[in-house]
Amino acid sequence: MSNAAIGTATADGAIYVAKAIFAPKTLPATKGDVEALKLEIQNLKFLLRAKSAN
Repeated sequence: MSNAAIGTATADGAIYVAKAIFAPKTLPATKGDVEALKLEIQNLKFLLRAKSAN
């Protein structure tokens, strides 16, 4: 049982690493990615408001 679990975990890890190397844009977004996008959107809103006020 434990050998099967270790084998599955190893295979999953290998697949993740391969995706990260060869197709990084296919990986799901992390919480950090979402927070960075939120910050960028807030900055863009601020710049657009400042530009339209002038």
